Amino acid sequence: MVMDCNYLEKISLLVDDRLSPFETEEVKNHLAVCAQCRAAETNFLALRRQIKAIQIPRDRAAERKVLSEILRSGKSKPAGTTGKLFYLRPALAAALLIVVAFIGILIYNRPPQKSWDVARLEGTPRIAEKGINENGRLKIGEWLETDQSSRVQIAVADIGQVEVEPETRIRLVETRSAEHRLELERGSINARINAPPRLFFVNTPSATVIDYGCAYSLNVDEEGGSVLHVTEGWVSLALNGRESLVPASAYAKSRRGFGPGTPYFEDASGEFTDALTKFDFENGGATAIDVILAESRQRDALSLWYLLERATESDRARVFDRLTQLVSLPENATRAGVLALDRKMLDAWKETIDVTSVGESLTGWKPNAENFGALASAGNMTAPRAGHIATALPDGKVLIAGGMKKEADVLASAELFEPATGHFFTTGQMSAART
Repeated sequence: MVMDCNYLEKISLLVDDRLSPFETEEVKNHLAVCAQCRAAETNFLALRRQIKAIQIPRDRAAERKVLSEILRSGKSKPAGTTGKLFYLRPALAAALLIVVAFIGILIYNRPPQKSWDVARLEGTPRIAEKGINENGRLKIGEWLETDQSSRVQIAVADIGQVEVEPETRIRLVETRSAEHRLELERGSINARINAPPRLFFVNTPSATVIDYGCAYSLNVDEEGGSVLHVTEGWVSLALNGRESLVPASAYAKSRRGFGPGTPYFEDASGEFTDALTKFDFENGGATAIDVILAESRQRDALSLWYLLERATESDRARVFDRLTQLVSLPENATRAGVLALDRKMLDAWKETIDVTSVGESLTGWKPNAENFGALASAGNMTAPRAGHIATALPDGKVLIAGGMKKEADVLASAELFEPATGHFFTTGQMSAART
Protein backbone atom coordinates (compact mmCIF):
# COMPACT_ATOMS: atom_id res chain seq x y z
CA MET A 1 0.00 0.00 0.00
CA VAL A 2 1.41 3.43 -0.97
CA MET A 3 1.23 6.03 1.77
CA ASP A 4 -0.23 9.32 0.54
CA CYS A 5 -0.13 11.01 3.98
CA ASN A 6 2.72 13.09 5.38
CA TYR A 7 2.54 11.51 8.83
CA LEU A 8 4.78 8.46 8.36
CA GLU A 9 7.84 9.96 10.06
CA LYS A 10 5.76 11.36 12.92
CA ILE A 11 4.10 7.96 13.46
CA SER A 12 7.55 6.39 13.77
CA LEU A 13 8.54 9.06 16.30
CA LEU A 14 5.25 8.50 18.17
CA VAL A 15 6.00 4.78 18.53
CA ASP A 16 9.48 5.65 19.85
CA ASP A 17 8.01 8.23 22.28
CA ARG A 18 9.96 11.10 20.73
CA LEU A 19 7.15 13.57 20.08
CA SER A 20 6.17 16.54 22.22
CA PRO A 21 2.76 16.40 23.97
CA PHE A 22 1.00 18.60 21.41
CA GLU A 23 2.58 16.70 18.47
CA THR A 24 1.43 13.45 20.06
CA GLU A 25 -2.11 14.79 20.27
CA GLU A 26 -1.96 15.96 16.63
CA VAL A 27 -0.82 12.55 15.36
CA LYS A 28 -3.37 10.65 17.47
CA ASN A 29 -6.14 12.86 16.10
CA HIS A 30 -4.98 12.03 12.58
CA LEU A 31 -4.79 8.31 13.34
CA ALA A 32 -8.42 8.40 14.38
CA VAL A 33 -9.47 9.30 10.83
CA CYS A 34 -6.79 7.65 8.65
CA ALA A 35 -6.85 3.87 8.15
CA GLN A 36 -3.56 3.89 6.22
CA CYS A 37 -1.71 5.54 9.07
CA ARG A 38 -3.29 3.22 11.65
CA ALA A 39 -1.96 0.27 9.63
CA ALA A 40 1.49 1.90 9.54
CA GLU A 41 1.38 2.41 13.32
CA THR A 42 0.51 -1.29 13.80
CA ASN A 43 3.51 -2.28 11.66
CA PHE A 44 5.85 0.03 13.57
CA LEU A 45 4.64 -1.34 16.90
CA ALA A 46 5.12 -4.94 15.74
CA LEU A 47 8.65 -4.18 14.55
CA ARG A 48 9.46 -2.47 17.82
CA ARG A 49 8.26 -5.50 19.83
CA GLN A 50 10.34 -7.86 17.67
CA ILE A 51 13.46 -5.76 18.09
CA LYS A 52 13.03 -5.49 21.85
CA ALA A 53 12.61 -9.26 22.10
CA ILE A 54 16.06 -9.87 20.62
CA GLN A 55 18.88 -10.06 23.16
CA ILE A 56 21.59 -7.77 21.87
CA PRO A 57 25.20 -8.22 23.12
CA ARG A 58 26.57 -5.04 24.68
CA ASP A 59 30.25 -5.50 23.96
CA ARG A 60 32.25 -5.82 20.73
CA ALA A 61 33.63 -9.32 21.45
CA ALA A 62 30.15 -10.72 22.05
CA GLU A 63 28.85 -9.04 18.87
CA ARG A 64 31.64 -10.60 16.78
CA LYS A 65 30.92 -14.03 18.33
CA VAL A 66 27.22 -13.84 17.45
CA LEU A 67 27.99 -12.69 13.91
CA SER A 68 30.48 -15.54 13.51
CA GLU A 69 27.89 -18.08 14.65
CA ILE A 70 25.34 -16.65 12.23
CA LEU A 71 27.78 -16.94 9.35
CA ARG A 72 28.75 -20.52 10.30
CA SER A 73 25.10 -21.49 10.33
CA GLY A 74 24.89 -20.63 6.64
CA LYS A 75 28.00 -22.58 5.57
CA SER A 76 27.99 -26.12 4.17
CA LYS A 77 30.55 -28.74 3.25
CA PRO A 78 32.08 -28.34 -0.19
CA ALA A 79 29.63 -29.57 -2.75
CA GLY A 80 30.69 -32.14 -5.29
CA THR A 81 27.66 -31.87 -7.50
CA THR A 82 25.59 -29.18 -9.10
CA GLY A 83 22.55 -30.35 -7.16
CA LYS A 84 24.26 -29.83 -3.82
CA LEU A 85 25.46 -26.37 -4.84
CA PHE A 86 21.85 -25.49 -5.64
CA TYR A 87 20.94 -25.98 -1.96
CA LEU A 88 24.03 -24.14 -0.72
CA ARG A 89 23.16 -20.82 -2.30
CA PRO A 90 19.84 -20.25 -0.46
CA ALA A 91 21.56 -21.06 2.83
CA LEU A 92 24.30 -18.50 2.23
CA ALA A 93 21.73 -15.92 1.09
CA ALA A 94 19.69 -16.51 4.22
CA ALA A 95 22.80 -16.11 6.37
CA LEU A 96 23.64 -12.80 4.72
CA LEU A 97 20.09 -11.55 5.24
CA ILE A 98 20.34 -12.45 8.92
CA VAL A 99 23.65 -10.57 9.20
CA VAL A 100 22.14 -7.48 7.56
CA ALA A 101 19.12 -7.62 9.87
CA PHE A 102 21.35 -8.15 12.92
CA ILE A 103 23.52 -5.14 12.08
CA GLY A 104 20.40 -3.05 11.52
CA ILE A 105 19.05 -4.04 14.93
CA LEU A 106 22.36 -3.14 16.58
CA ILE A 107 22.28 0.30 14.98
CA TYR A 108 18.61 0.78 15.92
CA ASN A 109 19.11 -0.20 19.56
CA ARG A 110 22.27 1.73 20.26
CA PRO A 111 21.62 5.14 21.87
CA PRO A 112 22.18 8.13 19.57
CA GLN A 113 25.66 9.63 19.78
CA LYS A 114 24.68 13.10 18.58
CA SER A 115 24.89 15.74 21.30
CA TRP A 116 25.36 19.45 21.97
CA ASP A 117 27.89 21.24 24.16
CA VAL A 118 26.54 22.71 27.40
CA ALA A 119 28.43 25.34 29.41
CA ARG A 120 27.48 26.00 33.03
CA LEU A 121 26.97 29.71 33.74
CA GLU A 122 25.73 29.54 37.34
CA GLY A 123 24.60 27.06 39.99
CA THR A 124 24.35 23.29 39.63
CA PRO A 125 22.39 22.36 36.49
CA ARG A 126 21.69 18.70 35.74
CA ILE A 127 21.66 16.59 32.57
CA ALA A 128 19.84 13.26 32.80
CA GLU A 129 19.63 13.71 36.60
CA LYS A 130 23.42 14.15 36.88
CA GLY A 131 25.05 17.41 37.89
CA ILE A 132 27.54 19.04 35.52
CA ASN A 133 30.62 21.02 36.49
CA GLU A 134 31.89 23.55 33.97
CA ASN A 135 30.89 21.73 30.77
CA GLY A 136 28.70 18.83 29.68
CA ARG A 137 27.05 17.18 26.70
CA LEU A 138 23.31 17.03 26.03
CA LYS A 139 22.38 13.94 24.01
CA ILE A 140 19.22 13.30 22.01
CA GLY A 141 16.41 12.37 24.39
CA GLU A 142 18.12 13.72 27.52
CA TRP A 143 16.54 16.35 29.77
CA LEU A 144 18.47 19.35 31.07
CA GLU A 145 17.14 20.98 34.24
CA THR A 146 18.10 24.14 36.11
CA ASP A 147 17.05 24.99 39.66
CA GLN A 148 16.29 28.47 40.97
CA SER A 149 19.96 29.48 40.94
CA SER A 150 21.25 27.65 37.83
CA ARG A 151 21.85 28.87 34.27
CA VAL A 152 23.54 27.26 31.27
CA GLN A 153 24.35 28.00 27.65
CA ILE A 154 23.72 25.38 24.97
CA ALA A 155 25.58 25.43 21.65
CA VAL A 156 22.96 24.65 19.00
CA ALA A 157 25.17 22.57 16.68
CA ASP A 158 27.05 25.22 14.67
CA ILE A 159 24.15 27.63 14.10
CA GLY A 160 23.68 29.47 17.38
CA GLN A 161 23.23 29.43 21.15
CA VAL A 162 20.42 29.00 23.65
CA GLU A 163 20.75 30.40 27.16
CA VAL A 164 18.66 28.44 29.67
CA GLU A 165 17.32 30.42 32.61
CA PRO A 166 16.65 29.16 36.18
CA GLU A 167 13.82 26.69 36.92
CA THR A 168 13.72 25.36 33.37
CA ARG A 169 13.29 21.83 31.99
CA ILE A 170 14.35 21.26 28.37
CA ARG A 171 15.48 18.33 26.24
CA LEU A 172 17.20 17.71 22.92
CA VAL A 173 14.75 16.07 20.49
CA GLU A 174 16.70 16.02 17.22
CA THR A 175 19.88 17.34 15.63
CA ARG A 176 20.77 16.78 11.98
CA SER A 177 21.65 18.87 8.96
CA ALA A 178 18.03 19.65 8.08
CA GLU A 179 16.58 20.01 11.61
CA HIS A 180 17.67 20.99 15.11
CA ARG A 181 14.88 20.68 17.70
CA LEU A 182 14.46 21.23 21.43
CA GLU A 183 11.45 20.64 23.67
CA LEU A 184 10.77 23.23 26.37
CA GLU A 185 8.47 21.74 29.00
CA ARG A 186 8.63 24.74 31.36
CA GLY A 187 10.83 27.72 32.14
CA SER A 188 12.63 30.30 30.01
CA ILE A 189 15.24 30.38 27.26
CA ASN A 190 16.97 33.06 25.18
CA ALA A 191 17.90 31.94 21.66
CA ARG A 192 20.16 33.52 19.05
CA ILE A 193 20.28 31.66 15.73
CA ASN A 194 22.25 32.53 12.60
CA ALA A 195 21.01 30.10 9.96
CA PRO A 196 18.61 29.82 7.02
CA PRO A 197 14.92 29.72 8.00
CA ARG A 198 13.22 26.65 9.43
CA LEU A 199 16.31 24.84 10.71
CA PHE A 200 15.79 25.41 14.45
CA PHE A 201 12.59 24.46 16.28
CA VAL A 202 11.41 24.50 19.89
CA ASN A 203 8.42 22.35 20.85
CA THR A 204 6.24 23.62 23.68
CA PRO A 205 3.01 22.13 25.08
CA SER A 206 0.96 24.74 23.18
CA ALA A 207 2.82 25.48 19.90
CA THR A 208 6.02 24.95 17.92
CA VAL A 209 8.45 27.86 17.72
CA ILE A 210 10.08 28.01 14.28
CA ASP A 211 13.18 30.14 13.70
CA TYR A 212 13.64 32.34 10.63
CA GLY A 213 17.12 33.60 11.55
CA CYS A 214 16.63 35.63 14.69
CA ALA A 215 16.99 36.29 18.39
CA TYR A 216 14.15 35.76 20.84
CA SER A 217 13.12 34.83 24.37
CA LEU A 218 10.55 32.17 25.19
CA ASN A 219 8.79 31.39 28.45
CA VAL A 220 6.54 28.39 29.18
CA ASP A 221 4.44 28.40 32.35
CA GLU A 222 3.26 25.47 34.48
CA GLU A 223 0.02 25.17 32.45
CA GLY A 224 1.92 24.88 29.16
CA GLY A 225 1.13 28.40 27.92
CA SER A 226 3.96 30.33 26.29
CA VAL A 227 5.04 33.91 25.67
CA LEU A 228 7.37 34.61 22.74
CA HIS A 229 9.29 37.90 22.48
CA VAL A 230 11.28 38.48 19.28
CA THR A 231 14.18 40.93 19.46
CA GLU A 232 15.70 40.35 15.99
CA GLY A 233 14.39 38.87 12.75
CA TRP A 234 11.24 36.76 12.60
CA VAL A 235 9.88 33.75 14.48
CA SER A 236 6.81 31.63 13.75
CA LEU A 237 4.42 30.11 16.28
CA ALA A 238 2.53 27.20 14.70
CA LEU A 239 0.12 24.43 15.64
CA ASN A 240 -2.22 22.31 13.48
CA GLY A 241 -2.23 24.72 10.53
CA ARG A 242 -2.66 27.87 12.64
CA GLU A 243 0.40 30.13 12.47
CA SER A 244 1.52 33.55 13.71
CA LEU A 245 4.66 35.05 12.19
CA VAL A 246 6.15 37.39 14.78
CA PRO A 247 8.57 40.20 13.79
CA ALA A 248 11.23 41.95 15.84
CA SER A 249 9.94 44.06 18.76
CA ALA A 250 6.77 41.99 18.97
CA TYR A 251 5.22 39.37 21.24
CA ALA A 252 2.87 36.44 20.73
CA LYS A 253 1.25 34.11 23.26
CA SER A 254 0.03 30.55 22.93
CA ARG A 255 -2.20 28.47 25.18
CA ARG A 256 -2.70 24.73 25.46
CA GLY A 257 -5.85 23.79 23.53
CA PHE A 258 -5.84 27.05 21.54
CA GLY A 259 -2.47 27.29 19.83
CA PRO A 260 -0.85 30.56 18.70
CA GLY A 261 -2.41 33.89 19.54
CA THR A 262 -2.24 37.20 17.65
CA PRO A 263 1.14 38.99 17.41
CA TYR A 264 1.39 42.47 18.95
CA PHE A 265 4.15 45.06 19.32
CA GLU A 266 6.01 45.92 22.53
CA ASP A 267 4.56 49.42 22.71
CA ALA A 268 0.90 48.45 22.18
CA SER A 269 -1.38 49.75 24.91
CA GLY A 270 -2.28 47.57 27.87
CA GLU A 271 -5.93 47.75 26.92
CA PHE A 272 -5.09 46.55 23.40
CA THR A 273 -3.02 43.56 24.55
CA ASP A 274 -5.51 42.58 27.26
CA ALA A 275 -8.30 42.59 24.69
CA LEU A 276 -6.21 40.43 22.33
CA THR A 277 -5.69 37.89 25.12
CA LYS A 278 -9.43 37.78 25.79
CA PHE A 279 -10.20 37.40 22.10
CA ASP A 280 -7.58 34.68 21.49
CA PHE A 281 -8.03 32.55 24.59
CA GLU A 282 -11.10 33.63 26.59
CA ASN A 283 -13.88 33.81 24.00
CA GLY A 284 -13.87 37.60 24.20
CA GLY A 285 -15.71 37.89 20.88
CA ALA A 286 -17.24 41.17 19.79
CA THR A 287 -16.61 42.89 23.13
CA ALA A 288 -12.87 42.29 22.83
CA ILE A 289 -12.94 43.39 19.18
CA ASP A 290 -14.51 46.70 20.26
CA VAL A 291 -11.52 47.48 22.49
CA ILE A 292 -8.96 46.25 19.94
CA LEU A 293 -10.35 48.52 17.21
CA ALA A 294 -10.62 51.53 19.52
CA GLU A 295 -7.03 51.14 20.78
CA SER A 296 -5.38 50.29 17.45
CA ARG A 297 -2.73 52.51 15.86
CA GLN A 298 -1.12 52.25 12.40
CA ARG A 299 1.59 50.03 13.86
CA ASP A 300 -1.08 47.65 15.16
CA ALA A 301 -2.20 46.94 11.60
CA LEU A 302 -0.25 43.69 11.78
CA SER A 303 -2.46 42.45 14.63
CA LEU A 304 -5.64 43.49 12.81
CA TRP A 305 -4.53 41.61 9.69
CA TYR A 306 -4.44 38.36 11.67
CA LEU A 307 -7.90 39.09 13.08
CA LEU A 308 -9.35 39.13 9.57
CA GLU A 309 -9.08 35.33 9.42
CA ARG A 310 -9.80 34.68 13.10
CA ALA A 311 -12.84 36.89 13.71
CA THR A 312 -16.43 35.99 12.96
CA GLU A 313 -17.89 37.13 9.65
CA SER A 314 -19.68 40.12 11.21
CA ASP A 315 -16.62 41.20 13.21
CA ARG A 316 -14.39 40.70 10.17
CA ALA A 317 -16.17 43.52 8.37
CA ARG A 318 -15.49 45.87 11.29
CA VAL A 319 -11.82 44.85 11.39
CA PHE A 320 -11.56 45.42 7.63
CA ASP A 321 -13.01 48.95 7.92
CA ARG A 322 -10.58 49.93 10.67
CA LEU A 323 -7.62 48.35 8.86
CA THR A 324 -8.32 50.38 5.70
CA GLN A 325 -8.11 53.52 7.84
CA LEU A 326 -4.62 52.50 8.98
CA VAL A 327 -3.12 50.98 5.80
CA SER A 328 -4.48 51.48 2.29
CA LEU A 329 -5.92 48.50 0.49
CA PRO A 330 -3.50 47.49 -2.30
CA GLU A 331 -4.39 47.54 -5.99
CA ASN A 332 -6.31 44.51 -7.24
CA ALA A 333 -7.65 43.85 -3.74
CA THR A 334 -11.33 44.44 -3.01
CA ARG A 335 -13.48 44.58 0.09
CA ALA A 336 -15.53 41.59 -1.09
CA GLY A 337 -12.39 39.56 -1.83
CA VAL A 338 -10.74 40.27 1.50
CA LEU A 339 -13.92 39.53 3.45
CA ALA A 340 -14.13 36.24 1.53
CA LEU A 341 -10.53 35.60 2.70
CA ASP A 342 -9.06 35.51 -0.79
CA ARG A 343 -5.48 34.34 -0.17
CA LYS A 344 -3.80 36.45 -2.85
CA MET A 345 -5.53 39.61 -1.68
CA LEU A 346 -4.70 38.95 1.96
CA ASP A 347 -1.05 38.31 1.12
CA ALA A 348 -0.82 41.45 -0.99
CA TRP A 349 -2.19 43.53 1.88
CA LYS A 350 0.21 41.84 4.29
CA GLU A 351 3.16 42.97 2.14
CA THR A 352 2.02 46.58 2.47
CA ILE A 353 1.51 46.18 6.21
CA ASP A 354 4.99 44.67 6.60
CA VAL A 355 6.52 47.79 5.04
CA THR A 356 4.46 50.22 7.14
CA SER A 357 3.78 48.82 10.59
CA VAL A 358 6.45 46.09 10.68
CA GLY A 359 9.16 48.12 8.97
CA GLU A 360 9.26 50.59 11.84
CA SER A 361 10.34 47.91 14.29
CA LEU A 362 13.01 46.56 11.95
CA THR A 363 14.91 49.78 11.37
CA GLY A 364 15.23 50.66 15.06
CA TRP A 365 15.78 54.32 14.03
CA LYS A 366 13.47 57.19 14.88
CA PRO A 367 14.22 60.81 14.02
CA ASN A 368 14.94 63.20 16.88
CA ALA A 369 16.93 66.36 17.59
CA GLU A 370 20.16 64.39 17.94
CA ASN A 371 19.89 62.65 14.56
CA PHE A 372 21.81 64.29 11.75
CA GLY A 373 19.98 65.22 8.57
CA ALA A 374 16.40 64.25 7.85
CA LEU A 375 14.42 61.51 6.18
CA ALA A 376 13.28 61.94 2.60
CA SER A 377 11.46 59.80 0.07
CA ALA A 378 13.55 57.76 -2.37
CA GLY A 379 12.82 55.44 -5.27
CA ASN A 380 11.19 52.07 -4.88
CA MET A 381 13.27 49.01 -4.05
CA THR A 382 13.56 46.41 -6.78
CA ALA A 383 11.56 43.97 -4.62
CA PRO A 384 9.27 44.53 -1.61
CA ARG A 385 10.94 43.19 1.53
CA ALA A 386 10.91 43.49 5.32
CA GLY A 387 13.30 42.08 7.90
CA HIS A 388 16.30 42.61 5.61
CA ILE A 389 19.76 43.84 6.50
CA ALA A 390 21.02 47.24 5.33
CA THR A 391 24.78 47.87 5.45
CA ALA A 392 26.58 51.12 4.56
CA LEU A 393 29.48 50.45 2.20
CA PRO A 394 32.75 52.47 2.01
CA ASP A 395 31.70 54.09 -1.28
CA GLY A 396 28.53 55.48 0.31
CA LYS A 397 26.13 52.99 -1.21
CA VAL A 398 23.90 50.79 0.95
CA LEU A 399 23.71 47.03 0.51
CA ILE A 400 20.24 45.60 1.20
CA ALA A 401 19.97 41.82 1.39
CA GLY A 402 17.52 39.10 2.35
CA GLY A 403 14.34 39.70 4.28
CA MET A 404 10.83 38.51 3.56
CA LYS A 405 8.56 39.37 0.66
CA LYS A 406 5.50 38.03 2.41
CA GLU A 407 4.74 35.65 5.22
CA ALA A 408 7.11 32.66 5.12
CA ASP A 409 8.53 33.83 1.71
CA VAL A 410 12.18 34.46 2.62
CA LEU A 411 14.40 36.15 0.03
CA ALA A 412 17.95 35.43 -1.15
CA SER A 413 18.11 38.48 -3.42
CA ALA A 414 20.15 41.63 -2.74
CA GLU A 415 20.19 45.18 -4.08
CA LEU A 416 22.18 48.40 -3.78
CA PHE A 417 20.86 51.86 -2.87
CA GLU A 418 22.71 54.82 -4.34
CA PRO A 419 22.05 57.94 -2.20
CA ALA A 420 23.29 60.31 -4.87
CA THR A 421 20.50 59.35 -7.26
CA GLY A 422 17.98 57.87 -4.80
CA HIS A 423 17.73 54.73 -6.92
CA PHE A 424 17.94 51.01 -6.14
CA PHE A 425 19.81 48.51 -8.32
CA THR A 426 19.77 44.72 -8.28
CA THR A 427 22.99 42.87 -7.44
CA GLY A 428 23.98 39.22 -6.87
CA GLN A 429 22.06 36.50 -5.05
CA MET A 430 23.03 35.17 -1.60
CA SER A 431 23.83 31.47 -1.32
CA ALA A 432 20.79 30.97 0.96
CA ALA A 433 17.60 32.87 1.73
CA ARG A 434 17.68 34.53 5.14
CA THR A 435 16.29 37.36 7.27
